[in-house]
Amino acid sequence: FVMLTIYWRDMLNNILPEGADGIIVVFENECNPTFTYEINGPRVKYLGREDAYKPNPKFKKYSISSNLWSLGSFDVRERKITRAPLEEDICQFTLTAYPSQSLYDEHHTSERYVYTAGAILIFTFTSALFIAYDSLVERRQRKVMQ
Repeated sequence: FVMLTIYWRDMLNNILPEGADGIIVVFENECNPTFTYEINGPRVKYLGREDAYKPNPKFKKYSISSNLWSLGSFDVRERKITRAPLEEDICQFTLTAYPSQSLYDEHHTSERYVYTAGAILIFTFTSALFIAYDSLVERRQRKVMQ
């Protein structure tokens, strides 16, 4: 039996660019404690050995969850992991990512309504301008034909 220790903080470090802040990542499996991290750009902050993040229920629909089935598909600091085949049925980690409140607040704004109203106003103005132009050209055409 072989055991492997993975420092999740090192795996998450420098995976996002500066300014991509507020992603909460929870690693959980049946054999080990749950680990919670917050990713703020290239920096990672350890939040605790349990599911330290209690998301707002409205954030649940924005969460992404994935099973980490094969460590052979990951690079660690640009070095390939060479290994014997792992037992796929034992202690598989599940990674769940949530937005933090700050990330949600940054991207959930009322600007979409302003842009929608602006697009509708531009479309309405253009349509009215076209109808006015068409009626003027039609009136001129009638005068020329008389």
